[in-house]
Amino acid sequence: MRGEQTVPVEALVRDRATGAEHRLLMTARPVFGTDGSVACAVALFRDITAHSRTARAMAAARAGLDARTTEHAAALAAALDELGDRMRWHALHKPGD
Repeated sequence: MRGEQTVPVEALVRDRATGAEHRLLMTARPVFGTDGSVACAVALFRDITAHSRTARAMAAARAGLDARTTEHAAALAAALDELGDRMRWHALHKPGD
């Protein structure tokens, strides 16, 4: 570390004892001494496991919704085409013509 803040890095870590996986967001920044040089660094590790799971679940739900929306739009378009065909047929075959 040469005095700049690091870009956040996401890491997957596994607890060897339990096998549980956790996603961590890691950042670090320098602490400067009175002479302006880097005296030490502070690193933060934030557990984003729940957030990551939620984001993946939302993405999956959104993909499913998009697929269902596409299916419903196609069914609606087909129904509208059929309705248009029937309306044209009835317009051409009015009773008494």
